[in-house]
This record gives sequence, structure tokens and C-alpha cells, in this order.
Amino acid sequence: MVLGITLGGFYDVEPYVRADRLAYWVLITCNLAIPLTTLWSRKLRTNIAFMFIISIVVNTGMWFERFVIVVTSLYRDFLPSSWGLIARRSGIT
Repeated sequence: MVLGITLGGFYDVEPYVRADRLAYWVLITCNLAIPLTTLWSRKLRTNIAFMFIISIVVNTGMWFERFVIVVTSLYRDFLPSSWGLIARRSGIT
């Protein structure tokens, strides 16, 4: 049921919002999940080649973080008047 709700919400939005959501999960994976789970091992922490690969993964995650910040800030205008339609009420002076 949770998977259905998650996928239902994922496929109902517009394509650029889907790309933004995908970029968010890529940055969480690259900046949090992969380094946190792999750097617990002392053997992997001391391997230079593995640390180089992890640094490339984290660098990719940082790029996606910048992408998410820019896309979400440009997606919605900062003026509250442009967030929706303002309906005038009749009878109020």
C-alpha cells in the first residue's frame, strides 16, 4: 500500500517536478546513504581507490543538491500575489 501511494504521487505530477523529486533522492543516496553505510568498515575507509570512488559519488550528490536548490527556487515565484488567483468578494467596500 505504501508503495502504491508513493508511486501514485510520483506519477501524478508534471515532468519537471518528477525530475526534481528524482534529483532529491539521488542527492540523499549519494550524500547520505552510500557514504554512511560504506564508511563504517575500516577496510573500506583505508582503501585509497574506494575512497576516490566515494569522493566522486559525494561530488555527484553535491551537484544534484545544487540542482535541487536552483530548480525549486525557480519553480515558484517568491511574490505571494503570484501564488494563486485572488477572487474579489462582492458587497465588501
